[in-house]
Amino acid sequence: LVLMMSYLWLQYQLRFHFMGVIFNSFVHIFMYQFFAACLVGQQLWWKKYLTGLQIVQFVTSFLCAVPYLYYDLSPNPDTFT
Repeated sequence: LVLMMSYLWLQYQLRFHFMGVIFNSFVHIFMYQFFAACLVGQQLWWKKYLTGLQIVQFVTSFLCAVPYLYYDLSPNPDTFT
């Protein structure tokens, strides 16, 4: 799925690409903070929300790519607006 989304971003120069990059960076800030806290033995109260945030980020990125996937597979791509 990540390969498909990357292909679509490169093929169609997606306008929503910056949203995916910013959201991905936001999620990774918390992931790296979590990893660093685990390394020093801290327990973080928001640990259980981290996976949910990753799933939301993945689904959001996929939904931004769906219209372009439809355009690529459409028999008449000129109807895409």
